[in-house]
Amino acid sequence: MFGQLSGYVSPTLQSAVQDELRAEGMDVFRSPSAAAAQLSYLYELHCCHAVFGGLELLLYGVEEVICSMNFTRGTYEVVRLQDVLDDLVLDFKAFLDACLLSGFDVCRTFPPLLNTTICKKFSFQAAVDIIMKYHTAEDAIFQLREHFLLHLDSVLQHMIGEDPSEMDEWEKYKVQLVRVRQRLLHPKVLTIGGLARTLGKPDFEETNIKFPNALYHLLSKGVISTFPCDIITAKNVIDTAPIIDSQEYMQCMECQTCYRNRFVDVLSQILDKTLQTRPVSVWRYFLPNRQLYLKHDPVFLKFWLDTMQRSAYLSSHLNEPVELITPCHMFLKFQDSLSNFSSLQERKDPTQNPNLAQYYNGEEVRFLAFTGLLTILGFLTNEGPTEVAEALLDLDEFQEETILFIELLRQGCFKFSPMNIIDAEGAASQNSKDVELGDVRRLIARVCLLLPIHTDHKPWTGHVHRGLSAFSCVITAFQRSLRNSLDSILVWLAVCSKKSIPLSVMGDLSQTLPYRRERSSGCAVFVSKLLRGASIEDLQEIFPEVDDPKATLQRAHRFFKQIVRIVENLSSQPFISSTDFLQVFREAEELFDKCVEDRL
Repeated sequence: MFGQLSGYVSPTLQSAVQDELRAEGMDVFRSPSAAAAQLSYLYELHCCHAVFGGLELLLYGVEEVICSMNFTRGTYEVVRLQDVLDDLVLDFKAFLDACLLSGFDVCRTFPPLLNTTICKKFSFQAAVDIIMKYHTAEDAIFQLREHFLLHLDSVLQHMIGEDPSEMDEWEKYKVQLVRVRQRLLHPKVLTIGGLARTLGKPDFEETNIKFPNALYHLLSKGVISTFPCDIITAKNVIDTAPIIDSQEYMQCMECQTCYRNRFVDVLSQILDKTLQTRPVSVWRYFLPNRQLYLKHDPVFLKFWLDTMQRSAYLSSHLNEPVELITPCHMFLKFQDSLSNFSSLQERKDPTQNPNLAQYYNGEEVRFLAFTGLLTILGFLTNEGPTEVAEALLDLDEFQEETILFIELLRQGCFKFSPMNIIDAEGAASQNSKDVELGDVRRLIARVCLLLPIHTDHKPWTGHVHRGLSAFSCVITAFQRSLRNSLDSILVWLAVCSKKSIPLSVMGDLSQTLPYRRERSSGCAVFVSKLLRGASIEDLQEIFPEVDDPKATLQRAHRFFKQIVRIVENLSSQPFISSTDFLQVFREAEELFDKCVEDRL
């Protein structure tokens, strides 16, 4: 499985496809760069019978590309590179230049081709004619430099106040084209030996940051998502609003900066150069002229590294399966030993004893990853769990969902009022069905948004509630920040820890770490029907895709009661004591208890 062939395929969808293929027992990996580059490499080594995909595969030198199939008739259509070159009377380098001038995903169309004084109507043949006349793309760009129009990128650069480039438009276009051509001729692929290599030109790098091989392994196996790496390589990160935008979503995206600050600091440890002097800026498409900076925090990083060092000492004392809250229990259990940690270090870290295996097993990696995440979130310090974390020590289930809920609460983003959904003109309004739910039932439904709905691997085909879907976007934003934090910690463990981690262990982690699968609004919609009077028989008829309606309701009810206990235990915390949450949660618990008792 590869990142994409053409167009945009979201990382979430890529990961979902990987998970489904692995569930079918298939070996899956993601290309370290373009999917077409990886397919070209495998085809050249005769590792596959044929390549099926878009015609951009020809740009990587694939000799034959299957571009369409008819399964009913048992036929397919194939395009041969040599036939294309013969018809155009071009060699491969000239063909590549003509394609780049025409424009595709990562290289915009040669501006003179869009200028009617040069070309009456854009066509690929016009690009071919230009190459045949000027022989190379560089010569064509220089000779037609006077026909360049100001590009939108330059306009945006002026609007957001960035320093304008000293290069002319034609020079900037030439730099872009040459770099894209280098990427096509020397792509980065995953070799048969499992290494990420740039073909034909080892010194060429696609990005301004050179990542270690271990990171490419984690990406190819789907253990980590692409976002943490993207945020490192990019100078600007653009946040866009979801399909259902809301004022609440805009507020929640403000909160993501604190998580991003920290996981970028963790990731900076794997690079030869730090990010201290090059802060990443985040632009909001839904907040014009608003820019946020991710600033380096050396105090946090020192504190985090110290906690991880203590955690490495504790990892050798694990004697039970690791859960998300396990680090809190271990720090409490060995509190006396950790108070003298400096003296333990002087006697040498026992995990580095040469008589012990010099690699981490799966449970140790999970323990260290969870320690790093809880430290980033402020649940754990180098001296033990915080007051908020202590309220979670007795949890036996729903640990992942409960921590996500607490983060929503602490950041002021868990609300029970109707969502203020923003339309295409930017005006906010409340959905009538969301208002009809009422505060108490809406609160229950939103808590249930944190739970998955079991449909036996079938897609959710039930009802969609606009208000709940809008709040689901808020939850997903927080879930992705927690997942990205975990990904950054895994990269740090693979590159910077004193022990190595077997690749098989890392591959298994991709299926077991929390915050990987994003929730639909299915469970919340299902429960909201119950709260509005539906019987268990009604639910079975309305939602035939739900495996076990009774068990689904019991699970949701059990989770909600646990959340109520957590809210009561944390009632003295400012993020709860300053609101009327406790009273509303108690009213909601009474309603949910009665509904479950009457229906089940």
